Amino acid sequence: METWDSNLPTKTSEEQSQHALASRHNTNNNNLRACHSCHISKVRCNQPIPGMPCLRCQKACKPCFLVEKPQKNRQEVNGRILELQSKIDKMISAAVKQEATDNRTRNTESFPAGPTDLTPISHIPGQHGWGSSVGNTPPILSNVGSGVVDLKTSIQSVLDKSITPYLDNATTEIIFKRYITNMAPTFPAVVFPPGTTAADVRKDNPILLLAILDVASSGFCELEIQRRLRKLVVQTYVHCMLRSDQYTLGLLQALIVSATWYRSIEPLEPGEQMDIYQIGHTAANMALIMGLGDKLNNKNRSSALPGEGQTDRRQAEFLGARRVWLGCHYICSKWVIGVDVY
Repeated sequence: METWDSNLPTKTSEEQSQHALASRHNTNNNNLRACHSCHISKVRCNQPIPGMPCLRCQKACKPCFLVEKPQKNRQEVNGRILELQSKIDKMISAAVKQEATDNRTRNTESFPAGPTDLTPISHIPGQHGWGSSVGNTPPILSNVGSGVVDLKTSIQSVLDKSITPYLDNATTEIIFKRYITNMAPTFPAVVFPPGTTAADVRKDNPILLLAILDVASSGFCELEIQRRLRKLVVQTYVHCMLRSDQYTLGLLQALIVSATWYRSIEPLEPGEQMDIYQIGHTAANMALIMGLGDKLNNKNRSSALPGEGQTDRRQAEFLGARRVWLGCHYICSKWVIGVDVY
């Protein structure tokens, strides 16, 4: 009896300690927040080991990260939005002063721009964050005039100075071929005639080539070159957004390519931030300002469709415009369906 009585408290204390550990583990599990994927799908997030990916993300081979609580950072985000608005307003005022002092004749392509004054970005819903890390107009494009030819020449010059020394012509052709053979057939919003080379696109539409190199260069060049391409793309888009006279079909094609095949570069550095949703909205807004839909939907198709006496270039531009217009519609529709409304 003495041996049984002496062992009884020891057994009871062990059971109590195990019960306390189990209750503490259950409490920690209850306090864990769901990961982003489970939160979007509105399913239970099962994390057997805290700090490790949940079972659902492990099975789907997805990155598993917790959802941030929006209530805590709301004031900080609002302050950041106001700061970005002030920066964008300064960019717009600088662009207006530059256009007011520029007396050159504005060049237009086959699809002329609509209104000459672009709606201020700070007054467009959802256009507060894109290009915020870039700041003012980049130095490489600050001296560019309002004409399309000046922009094309400037981008070609920047490619020669900043990209070509690190990315030779052979590698550029390989990256361009990857887009033609592997990426464009999946979503043929921007295609090229057979036999087109990267040198041809660089001569006619350097902005489009820059966007293609940005989305298709992964694995073909060093990470530093990819960062150079991304920063140059972001700077070019910010520059063109403020100048409606530089809205061209080639710029629209570049925006569609960037929006369709966007890839993140980790870790993100200043000047590389690209809001993919804003790019799609910018492309759609740009197409409307250019009057692209009105031209394509014109009842008098005899003036829009290429005839026997019109050149192949005119026909290619018309078909390219139709693809871009459908691409804008597809991207905007896809994102509207995919965005959750809380």
